[in-house]
Amino acid sequence: MILFAALTAALLIGLFFLFKPTPPSPAVTVETPTAATDEAGSSTAQPATSAPAPPPEAQPVRLVLAQGHLSDGPAIIRVEQGTRLRLTIVSDGAGEWHLHGYDLHAQLTEQTPAEVTFVAAHSGRFEHELHGTGQHAHGALGVIEVYPPSP
Repeated sequence: MILFAALTAALLIGLFFLFKPTPPSPAVTVETPTAATDEAGSSTAQPATSAPAPPPEAQPVRLVLAQGHLSDGPAIIRVEQGTRLRLTIVSDGAGEWHLHGYDLHAQLTEQTPAEVTFVAAHSGRFEHELHGTGQHAHGALGVIEVYPPSP
């Protein structure tokens, strides 16, 4: 019995080291400036690496809600995985907008635009809905379909 436990422990430890994840490499490396010489012969320091590129512009989508339902804007939003989305949501009443799968929320007040910006990192079909009060306390508004990137 002890031999079996020891062999099992050794096997598990070996499998751990075999399949353990490698730590991610840093996204940005910092290097010391290199010296360059201008035409006059004086030395000027210049950075060896450039700053990371700014994130791509977010794709704007406007959703207008009336009486707890989508009254203007797309019912189905289709994007490629990795796309930055900027949703502007305007409602005629108070409530909470929610995107399933991403667990994003926005508090809505009457006729005050709420903005939600995120990267569509997960592929799939994600429902967004309104959690409100009164007659239209809960209702599906539409879906966001995120497709894998094109080859």
